Amino acid sequence: MFGDRKHIRPDKLLEVYEVTGGRRLPAPPTRGLAGVWPQQPYYYLFYREEIQDDILAWLKANPEWRLTARYSLPHDKWQDVSGQDVEVGPFTIRPAASPGLPRGRSGAIPIRIDPGVVFGSGLHPTTRGCLLAISGLFDRDEEHKGISPESGNREIRIRTVVDFGTGTGILAIACALLGAKRAWAMDCIPFALSVAARNARENETSDRLGFICADRLSVLNASCDLLVMNIEWPVLKEVLAGESWKCHERVVLSGFLEGVLDRVEEMVRPGYEISWRVNIEGWPTLVLARAG
Repeated sequence: MFGDRKHIRPDKLLEVYEVTGGRRLPAPPTRGLAGVWPQQPYYYLFYREEIQDDILAWLKANPEWRLTARYSLPHDKWQDVSGQDVEVGPFTIRPAASPGLPRGRSGAIPIRIDPGVVFGSGLHPTTRGCLLAISGLFDRDEEHKGISPESGNREIRIRTVVDFGTGTGILAIACALLGAKRAWAMDCIPFALSVAARNARENETSDRLGFICADRLSVLNASCDLLVMNIEWPVLKEVLAGESWKCHERVVLSGFLEGVLDRVEEMVRPGYEISWRVNIEGWPTLVLARAG
């Protein structure tokens, strides 16, 4: 419990049910459902109202699953969201559900992101690192010009992008705003894709984004100019250990702490060269270029 809920408006509270069980979560009760967040071996079910009876009935129908915790929390305790505009590289981001597009410095690219309960408000160090890396690749951020990776004398214009583990869609949207002709936003959570699609509409990029619900790594084996993966370390480690991702010209990696940076660098070689690094608050972001 976070503080005294008597002083928090009901519409600002989330009811959270932590459950664990099988590998694939059966469809949870839909009344008041705000979202589902996986954090293996647990799933967190977010509701805008108290639905304990529905949850108990759902668990009874799915006996391999069990409730491990339940609590209420203010929405802003789940994600570090803010009503203030945030400057990241060439972007000005409004991460909260405030009306209107952000008004940034002259020439800035505005992005409005409503994260709901999905990761990707634009404030986390990994998201900021990826936005800086992406802007450098598209050569739009004056402060970070020159980071665009090159392999030999080849120069690759980024026309196609895959954002694997898209969350709110912020990185796919950023690529579209920077000039990508087509970006595929992929996630294994259908609710995340619905949030990403809504954010794409808000930023008028729907015509350049496609949305794919994917829980198999084989979806990565279609070559594109840029692959972006800002995902938690256990999943990223599984991806890097495979071969499906190794067909892309450029790769942006984040989602891991600096303690495993050497391991990541070892896993991406010899197929890729590390052309640029940034570390924000202990969270590295790497830009890779295909070697040879």
